[in-house]
Amino acid sequence: MENKVLIKISPPLWPIFDIELEIIKKELEKKSFVTLITCDGKKKFCIANEKMSKIKCSFCKQKLNKSINFLKGFHKNISTKNEIINYENKKFIKKKLKKISRLDELKKIKLYNIDFGTSVASSLVTTFKTNNIKLRNHLDLVEELFIQSISSYFFFVKLQNKNFFSKYYIFNGRIYNYRPLLRYGQKKNL
Repeated sequence: MENKVLIKISPPLWPIFDIELEIIKKELEKKSFVTLITCDGKKKFCIANEKMSKIKCSFCKQKLNKSINFLKGFHKNISTKNEIINYENKKFIKKKLKKISRLDELKKIKLYNIDFGTSVASSLVTTFKTNNIKLRNHLDLVEELFIQSISSYFFFVKLQNKNFFSKYYIFNGRIYNYRPLLRYGQKKNL
């Protein structure tokens, strides 16, 4: 039976990316088949590039592609899947957030038994570096984080159901687009 590994790669702008490359390399050396969930560069928000600088985004994508191509030069068992953000849920999310005005209310939002609200709240605290956030002033960002979070969840579930990965790696189970993967993996004992 082949060993399939899924890695939701961190943005190459973060120092943890270099450590993840080492993990990928070790998995490839064990003859694992490694699939990376990557960014397509079309997000409306990135926690590693909060101001959405095109230069930073370009640098990030370039560093990612160079690193993957370098690894592919030695190991053929590596593939990438660009995570696609699905904006079809926007009306549903707007409705869920309509009455939310405080962080503690946001944290209570669960969908599919996943604490999406907590992961979005945690991401907001990281972004604004405070717990005192007036959500009504940042509804577009809150909506975007929810959209990306739910998209990440469904993307991951679809990949897992199609490929049956034996293990997966995520860097941070606290923020909006990692937490749903952590919770789903916990449910499935991955």
